[in-house]
Amino acid sequence: MSIQLLIFILLFGVVQGVLLILFFVNKKLHQGAYLFLLFYLGTMLLQLTLKVMSKIWLMENWPVLYQFSHWLPLLYGPFLFLFVKHLLMPGATQRNSMNHFILPATVLVLIAVAGADMLPANTAFVFFNPHLRATLLLASVFSYHVASFLLFKRQTVEVKNAVAVNAMAKLNWIKQFINVSLVASLLIVAALYTLYMLYPLGHGFRYLFSVLSICIYWFSYTALANPTAFSIVKGFAKNDAENELPLPQLKICRPQKKYAHSALACEDAVALETSLEQLMTEKKLFLQSELTISRLAEELCCSRHHLSQVLNDNIGRSFYDYINNLRMEEAKLLLSDPSFSHHKIASIGYDAGFNSLSTFNEVFKKLTGKTPSEFRKETLNEAQQKRV
Repeated sequence: MSIQLLIFILLFGVVQGVLLILFFVNKKLHQGAYLFLLFYLGTMLLQLTLKVMSKIWLMENWPVLYQFSHWLPLLYGPFLFLFVKHLLMPGATQRNSMNHFILPATVLVLIAVAGADMLPANTAFVFFNPHLRATLLLASVFSYHVASFLLFKRQTVEVKNAVAVNAMAKLNWIKQFINVSLVASLLIVAALYTLYMLYPLGHGFRYLFSVLSICIYWFSYTALANPTAFSIVKGFAKNDAENELPLPQLKICRPQKKYAHSALACEDAVALETSLEQLMTEKKLFLQSELTISRLAEELCCSRHHLSQVLNDNIGRSFYDYINNLRMEEAKLLLSDPSFSHHKIASIGYDAGFNSLSTFNEVFKKLTGKTPSEFRKETLNEAQQKRV
């Protein structure tokens, strides 16, 4: 493998990384826990960019940044841990988040001071010792990834009875992320150490940096194959779990006399039902894959409890049944429209508001007795026969 091919692979990672970050920002995933995920990806993107750039040019023009590039793995662990922590524990305070970056900040200051020849020779020798640097990097990577896994494991055990089964399945992405991050971080640390120790030999270890491009493409694949992976958990409070999680598979939930003590009058319930039907007809909010009952209640200027009562008592459906039924009817229109015959089934499902292809197929099959592909084939054939 030539150095040109390596640069080509790294450049592809840089371009894909920029597109991925823009995608997350466009999806408004730059708030809360996902801010730390963006910083994590930004660190990867920075390391890839610096490896593509000329080493001599960097040493002459950006010497501090070049030296700090050897310490960038110090950032992977803190960003990962803070992402997992604030995703699984939305109420956790961010007050002490900056404490996790004391060591990287100290390293950056020491590099700047050493570059200005203000650091004593003996201190500089110890600080820039490759063995010490590798030890600190490995300690940081292992400690933060282990802490992230233990936090994930503890929170998953605590909430496994409070959320839907498919939501728990989606939590596996966090575990995969921790494992992928650990492997990638260790390979980067190994590459930095061996390249320094074997310089000017050992150029083959430069190819280990291609793991960063692989990670970025893994994130991109996940975003396309499972869009809900990046909105996995909205909160784990037991009374909010049903309504704040992304829409799960179709389920029947029609409790009797659940709202016997509700203050919502009969005529008010009818008016709210009319407003709901009008809102769905005009704005088609069901096309929003992240729609929750709380969000819908805000649009109707009513309480979530009253909306749930109208859905169950007046319409006779749970929130998920009601929304998925509207999405299925929208999908049927698209599937039977000849102008959409060249669109893929997955594209139709996402356009109709479903957040995954598996959920779309399951709901469609359950309500119509046919798969989307079978329904499209039959309706289009019937339309063609009528034209003939």
